[in-house]
Amino acid sequence: MLHFTPANTPKYMASKWIHLPFLVDVEDFQDLFLHVGTPLFLRSSGIYEEKELFLSQEQFINYWQQYLYDVKSGPILDSKYKPLFSLFWSSTPETVGLIDLGEGRVCATQLAPNIVLQLHRFQYSVTDGQYRRQVFGPDTVSWGLQASFPMLVQDPKTRVIRKALLDHDCENRALWMQFQKWLKARTLPVSFEVGGARQTVPFRISPSALKWIDQHHELKMKGITVA
Repeated sequence: MLHFTPANTPKYMASKWIHLPFLVDVEDFQDLFLHVGTPLFLRSSGIYEEKELFLSQEQFINYWQQYLYDVKSGPILDSKYKPLFSLFWSSTPETVGLIDLGEGRVCATQLAPNIVLQLHRFQYSVTDGQYRRQVFGPDTVSWGLQASFPMLVQDPKTRVIRKALLDHDCENRALWMQFQKWLKARTLPVSFEVGGARQTVPFRISPSALKWIDQHHELKMKGITVA
């Protein structure tokens, strides 16, 4: 992996991101990894020793088991899980660089498109009945992860703008397409119901997670059910 100083780190320019929030069970992630191969996860936020930046499949599954346990017992502590699931997901380490911060400490930076994973929360507004994606705070509900990928990226050297989803040579495009295909086949769209009012939201859930979703602590506290 390439190393940079804070002063010479290339700027990563991307826009028009696709965001896919989803909640799945442990067995679903295991199935996903069978489809796309052993994942390469790198922590996208925080300062670590270089060897600590990499998250193994076993570590990810273990963290996800802990997360699902807390989803049912609640509430979810963002301070605990945001660092665990803030990740760059890539098919190659070459899409991520390391910024040297001294004393053997580094942080990761994007050099090319990666799938960006983040803990996902949403807010339900009683005032207008809307569900707002990726809102954090005490009045929100945890809903798995959000996977994001850019539609447009700019080459840091040539300044040429690339259409990431149409350029077959674009880094991690194939991984993103595999993930999208898996998500469509393995999960369902979500409809929430509050006080008899039902609304479909742009979130996904797996059938295996549907078996226990009525145990979701924060949903219960908000009086929200999955229809």
